[in-house]
Amino acid sequence: MRCRKTMFWQTAGGFTLVEVLVSVVVAALVFVAFLGLQTLGIRTRVHARLASKALNAAEDFLEQILVSVAQEPSNPAEALEDSGFLEPERAMGSEEDFSKRWEVRWGEPAPNLVTVRVLLCWTEPGKPPPTQAHCDFPHPTAPHVALEGVAYRP
Repeated sequence: MRCRKTMFWQTAGGFTLVEVLVSVVVAALVFVAFLGLQTLGIRTRVHARLASKALNAAEDFLEQILVSVAQEPSNPAEALEDSGFLEPERAMGSEEDFSKRWEVRWGEPAPNLVTVRVLLCWTEPGKPPPTQAHCDFPHPTAPHVALEGVAYRP
């Protein structure tokens, strides 16, 4: 019987350097992907929280405008302007700045009806507050909530 000579690296059990490097690269890629998903989740949660607060503030503002439009003003100077823009201000009970834009259309869709559109924009963290150009009908570039309401005015 003939004796075979074997090398040490052929008989030793273990991983080669290439296998270890490949596993480290794969683990690093998985870790980076996981961090990216975590960051996206946090951004989405912050955006959803701001959108929810903006929706509540927009509903309150729309309701105020609809009530003022539906009532007959006793003084013509108190009449509401047909459109407007409010620079960023803090909504009640909120720490965020919201910019409000509104538009009142008299006699739409019927003679005794008034249509009111409200657009509320907000500031995303790390970005400048929206200006009138960023929070404009019909295509705002800032994050926004848009609402529309109709009131009867005899």
